[in-house]
Amino acid sequence: MHTQLIDRTGLVAIQHQGNARIICEAGRVWLSIPGRDITLAAGERCEVSCTGLVLLEGEPGSRYSIATLPSMRRWAWPFHSSPKLVVSH
Repeated sequence: MHTQLIDRTGLVAIQHQGNARIICEAGRVWLSIPGRDITLAAGERCEVSCTGLVLLEGEPGSRYSIATLPSMRRWAWPFHSSPKLVVSH
């Protein structure tokens, strides 16, 4: 698992492929994945399954971690390519 402290205002761009869990450990983190935007507060997490650019931005002093997950098998409608997003507290 990779942990990152946000020490200044600005975007963090991550080229993502596959499944990951993003956890807001402190402060607030804004997350943008293809087709969706979400704000996470301390203690909240989301699981994403997508390929592409993931953008993160947070308040100064915010901290987040990213963990790569094993493949999550899911059923989807044909031609439906929106990313899976699960948010929990």
